[in-house]
Amino acid sequence: MILLFRVDDRLVHGQVAVGWKNALEANHLLVVDDEVAANEFDRTLMEMSAPYDLQLNIFSEHEAVKKLPSLSRDKKLRTIVLVRTPEVVEHLVGRGIQIDELNVGGMRFSPGKEQVTRAVYLDDTDIEKIKSLARQGIKIEGRIVPTDKKSDFLQLL
Repeated sequence: MILLFRVDDRLVHGQVAVGWKNALEANHLLVVDDEVAANEFDRTLMEMSAPYDLQLNIFSEHEAVKKLPSLSRDKKLRTIVLVRTPEVVEHLVGRGIQIDELNVGGMRFSPGKEQVTRAVYLDDTDIEKIKSLARQGIKIEGRIVPTDKKSDFLQLL
């Protein structure tokens, strides 16, 4: 079962691997990222950063489209899905993946991005992708850590 679908450009890190894992009692992390999936060095680093008690899978977008439906039905897996950008979410949804709620947790500053929250910087493309997902019925919430107050992320845009 999918517990959290999160946009976080750092992918696997302490807030997710400890904070969200513990709050949701997750036992599985799924990273959907074409670059990490294709790079053995990056895969190894990510595998080393995941806690020992979390199963970690790293899929390309293509693999995720094939495997996410069965993972979401697996009652033994309590999964947190991590993607780097809203664009990846849009690609997955466009290929038939059902997502009810999206957590926007962290997107670092880069040139052309404006600060939206203390941990989220977006450019016009990011904003359009998020709004497009919302128009498709996906609830967009903003929280960095599970103890933060849940908020409607669209109100910040």
